[in-house]
Amino acid sequence: MNINRYIYIYIYSSCVVGVKGVIQRIDLKRPSDNTQQGSASKKDLSLVVEYAPGYTLKKFVNQIHRGGFGVLQAVQLVQNLITIVKQVHAKDVLHQNLGPEGVLIEWDSKQQSIDQAELVLINFSQAYIKSEKKAEMNQSTSPCWYKAPQANVESFKYSSTIDASSICGILLWLLTNTDPRHDQDILPHQQDNVRNKLDNKIAQAVRNASM
Repeated sequence: MNINRYIYIYIYSSCVVGVKGVIQRIDLKRPSDNTQQGSASKKDLSLVVEYAPGYTLKKFVNQIHRGGFGVLQAVQLVQNLITIVKQVHAKDVLHQNLGPEGVLIEWDSKQQSIDQAELVLINFSQAYIKSEKKAEMNQSTSPCWYKAPQANVESFKYSSTIDASSICGILLWLLTNTDPRHDQDILPHQQDNVRNKLDNKIAQAVRNASM
């Protein structure tokens, strides 16, 4: 881990201390090379963080819980995700790259309802950190799972609406198993194949509710 990357992650991890649903940094009881003068010249800097159990949401849906989620389950899961993201935003941190591989889930579907599933956010590689002094952002060029249209507008480039749009994309993915993409300026949920899947999922939910 180079020094710039280390400093960025250290700043981020300091901002989200105590936020449930985000991996926490573990501070060592004794000083390490990371905090010693001159460590800035080293390239092997590291941070110790908590262990996050479970699977990525993508692996969980595709390989573990292959039955998929119904409308109510998907909405409840996303509500839990929104709660975590709101707490992160309250710390002046924007994730900027939410997606199925950036959310860990631990859930025993045989024993618990979906609203008891434990979710943990990871992959803050493109996070934006605001503060009273200045803003910090990681210069990662990794592609986002879903790039919201407003991300291309300078005045909205570092807006909380980016995360909101990504959460909507996750909900769409949970219901249709389709990654949200813009096709010739057609919104993801308005594309014929996606809309048909949504209609079928909603119709199934209505049928189940009327039984």
